[in-house]
Amino acid sequence: GAIERARAADERRINSALRTRRQTVGRQILKRVLVHYSGGCCEKCGYREFQSVLEFHHRDPSEKSGQISKMVSALSTCADFGLRFREVMTECDKCLLLCPTCHRVEHHYERMKPGSLVLSMLPTQDQLSHLGLRRSDFKTLG
Repeated sequence: GAIERARAADERRINSALRTRRQTVGRQILKRVLVHYSGGCCEKCGYREFQSVLEFHHRDPSEKSGQISKMVSALSTCADFGLRFREVMTECDKCLLLCPTCHRVEHHYERMKPGSLVLSMLPTQDQLSHLGLRRSDFKTLG
């Protein structure tokens, strides 16, 4: 009766938690393998203390086939692991391995390229004058 249903429900919850934990551990192991495959340290500054924080940054976003973290998550549950793992390694070859700080700096420089949306959003001298300000009032606008 009720006791058996409660036990069955507990068993399902436990099995689900164990499956989730196995998948999490699997993803962590796969990431560690990919980090080592990609050099094991930040390619810009050499950071290597906590390799789990290292991130993959696509050198050329137009060549990006997928997001590595999503590909790794899919790997932890797929049947054709060997083939898919080679695809992830090929994707890693298109990337720089960066620490979080260097990764943010890399994206900052990408946003600051001529013609980028961020640069087009900077206030013009006319807009600043309307507010009673000059470009020289701002250290970053010169």
